[in-house]
Order: sequence, then C-alpha cells, then structure tokens
Amino acid sequence: MLAGTIKRNIESHLGRSYGDIAERMGELREQIKAQIISGALPENLNLNENTGVISGTIAATRNGYLTLRAEDTQTGASLSFWLFTDFYNNSQKPVITTDSLPNGTAEQEYSQRLEFTGYHSGWVEWTVVSGSLPDGLTVGYYSGGGGSLIRGTPTTAGTYTFTLKLRTVAGTTQKEFTLVINDALIAPVFEAPNSTIDLPYAVIGETYSYDMHEFLANGSTCSRPLTWRPSHLPVGLSFDTDTGVLSVAPIDSTPTALHYFTVQAQNKAGTSSQSFKIQVYRRPPVSIFSGSLHTREAVTGARPSCRRD
Repeated sequence: MLAGTIKRNIESHLGRSYGDIAERMGELREQIKAQIISGALPENLNLNENTGVISGTIAATRNGYLTLRAEDTQTGASLSFWLFTDFYNNSQKPVITTDSLPNGTAEQEYSQRLEFTGYHSGWVEWTVVSGSLPDGLTVGYYSGGGGSLIRGTPTTAGTYTFTLKLRTVAGTTQKEFTLVINDALIAPVFEAPNSTIDLPYAVIGETYSYDMHEFLANGSTCSRPLTWRPSHLPVGLSFDTDTGVLSVAPIDSTPTALHYFTVQAQNKAGTSSQSFKIQVYRRPPVSIFSGSLHTREAVTGARPSCRRD
C-alpha cells in the first residue's frame, strides 16, 4: 500500500488568499463544477466534478503537477490552482528513533536533538498533540544543520509528559516522551566577598587546615560540584582543589609577614571570590645560660578567631 500527500499551491485569479478560497469553495459546494485543465491524476484516483473531492486508492508512485479549475455554475466566477501530487511508499514514512530525553535544569539552557528516519526533502513539522512542554521550551525543525530540536530555557522544575507528532511529506507519526526538569542551580556565595577574612596566625613548623566550605554563606545549600581555584598562595600553603581544603604548613623559607591570597568557588550557576590574609610567625629560639636553664617566652596565648576587615 502506498501513502500519499498533496501539496497545494493555489494561484487565485480573484486575488484571494488560500483561506479565502477554501471558505468560498465551501459556500459554493452545491453549485461548484471542478475539472482538470492540464496534467493528470495518478492511476486509480478520481476527481468528483460536483464536489471537488479527489478520492481513490493509490496503485503506484506518480509525481507530477496538474492544474484544476473550480467554477461557480450560477455566477460564472472561477478559481484556477495547481497541485503537486507526491506519493511515497511505506518505507519512506517517518519513524521517530529518539527513545528518551536527558534531564534539564530550571533556568539553564536546554537543547536536545530529535532523530528520525524516512524521507522528508527538508519539509518537517513537529507539534505537541497531548501534554505540554516545560515552559520556556519549544520544538521544531531548524534548517542549516540544526535539525529537529527541543530547545530553550525551562523556567519551572517538574516532570513533563507529552506526545510529539512528526509530519513530513511522506507521512506522519507520533511518540510519547517524559522530560524531567531539575531545580534551578544555586551559585556559591562567600560570607564576606567584599572584604578580607583574617585567618588565625600560623607558626613556622606547625600545620593547620581550613575547609573553605565553612567560609561560604550558603555552603549547605549551593549546588554541587564546586570547582575551587586559589591564587597568590605563599610558600608553605597548599590547596586541594577537589575537597576545597587549605593546608597551612609554613616552612623556614616562608617569610614571616602578613600574606594575602584569594580563593574562588564556582559551579554551573555562578562564581564567588574571597580574599584572605594570614600572619606567619617564627617561634623564638631557646637560649642556655651558665648556671641555670632559662627559656625565653615564646609566642603563646589563645589562637585568635577569624576576623573580617
């Protein structure tokens, strides 16, 4: 069995659009006379001159042009238009081969290609026939290599089930899909991005560590994974970019001074940077005096807490 479609390009000698012509022909159905004035219908198809209906069973592929004339038998007004008959066998019908859609994220751009087989000659139409796409997304065919895409920026998280209908010159088909839109991502925000955080002092030869997650104002709620990037770390300080942990282990070559550095936290939603400073000290040496042993007072006392300038 062959399936067929008719592409209608109508030339109106009365200056009407196709919509006007169709409406007018409907009004004149009881008094219309239609005839083929050039070309021929494919084998086994017939034109009813009184109704303008083309009917029958397609027996073989036959492409070509024919010109029809519709005349109002009462007034003599007429319309002439041409049709291109384009018929395809079952193997050329469209089949949607995309089986599932990847999840999206609210407020993040989404683009997913829809694949199908079958002949289309560049004419492809996608429509949603049941359910609905997430707000902010559209489906369509984009020429120039774009192909068939669901694309846009979804605005609301949720699970959406819908049926897409694909229409080409060779036929139609449809398929149901489910698309999950996840909650919007939350960017990291340091607790004092416009100032400098003062870390407790460090002593050469001793080791400390600081988890940068603790310096985020939204460390428990911002989206993962996070990417960490330190800059201007002094000698003796190192950073684990996978865990976000700063290790402080000043050595003899670490200058005993106030050191400034920056840490950046980033995810797909955004970036935040924080300035830090840390003072490095060296413990005074132990001196031995004759007769008795005396120890000079070292840098002692409680470690100060972090300060924000």
